[in-house]
Amino acid sequence: AGQRVGDPARGTVDAVALDFVGGRRGVRPEPATRGVTTYNFFSGSRDQWRIDVPTYGRVVYRAVWPGIDVAFDGDVGAIKQTFTLAPGADPRAIRLAWRGAQAIALAADGALVVDTAGGPIVDAAPVAWQVVDGRRVAVDVRFRLGGDGDPLGYGFEVGSYDVRRPLIVDPADARI
Repeated sequence: AGQRVGDPARGTVDAVALDFVGGRRGVRPEPATRGVTTYNFFSGSRDQWRIDVPTYGRVVYRAVWPGIDVAFDGDVGAIKQTFTLAPGADPRAIRLAWRGAQAIALAADGALVVDTAGGPIVDAAPVAWQVVDGRRVAVDVRFRLGGDGDPLGYGFEVGSYDVRRPLIVDPADARI
C-alpha cells in the first residue's frame, strides 16, 4: 500500500509504501466496502475518459502469508489495517517494511512512529483479540521492530492465545 504524506503547498510531499515482506507475490487488493463517492477522469481522447469510477472504504489482500488476510480501511487522513489470522496461522509470518521512510521507532505508549520527509505516520499500539463464546477476548500484542536485518521493518509479538480459533491483530488508525 502506498501513501503520500506531507504538505504539497510547502513542497514536502514524500511517497512511501508499506511492503509485505515474504508475502505471496502478485497478491492484489479485492474491493470489500464500496464508498459513496465516485470520480470522473476527463484526460486524453474521449475514448480514454472514465466516468463513475468507484471508491472503496475497505480493500482486502487475501492470503498474503499462509492463512493471513490484510484489510485496509481508509478515511480522510487515516488508513487502518487489520490482520485476520485463520486457525493455526503463525503471527510471526507477518513482516512489513516501510519503503521510502527515513526511520521507524516505538513510542513510549507502544505506537509505531514512521519518520518520513513529509512528516510522521503514527500507528497507535496494536490490539488483538479472539471471539470466544460470542465475546471478544483480549490477546496481548505489541509491535516488534527489525527482523530480516531491515531497519524499516516490523512485525508483531503476540502473547498466548487459542491457535484453534481465528485471531485479529488490529493496529489502530495510522494518522498522517
